[in-house]
Amino acid sequence: MSLLPLIRHYVAKKRPRLQAELDWFKGQPSLDAAVDAAALEIDAMGKPLMNQCRITPEAIRQGHARLLAVRDQLRTCRTFDNLHSVVEGAVTSVPGLGELYFYDTALRIAAHLGLEPESVYLHRGTRAGA
Repeated sequence: MSLLPLIRHYVAKKRPRLQAELDWFKGQPSLDAAVDAAALEIDAMGKPLMNQCRITPEAIRQGHARLLAVRDQLRTCRTFDNLHSVVEGAVTSVPGLGELYFYDTALRIAAHLGLEPESVYLHRGTRAGA
């Protein structure tokens, strides 16, 4: 099977929505606002982001509190990898938060900070498939 049809489908159907989401995070008025939205998993309409629908409200609350506690570290990150490490380190011990949350939350905060991943990150499901 050729990857070209999959790539075309992603570019046509998925990328515009995901880019709009990242643009919204980029346009947050402050880092605190970006961290709030990213950690609480809410979109421009104030609704839960679909990617994280299985995370409990308690896990989201704990993750949010821990990320606010490290916001000064987040502010000083100069690479996505560094930012991802700070996010993961802050919330890794929260039951119910895993690799996908670490990456998605870091990506959304990174959009606000003007950082982009320079590597491919594979979390549990994609890593198993690879």
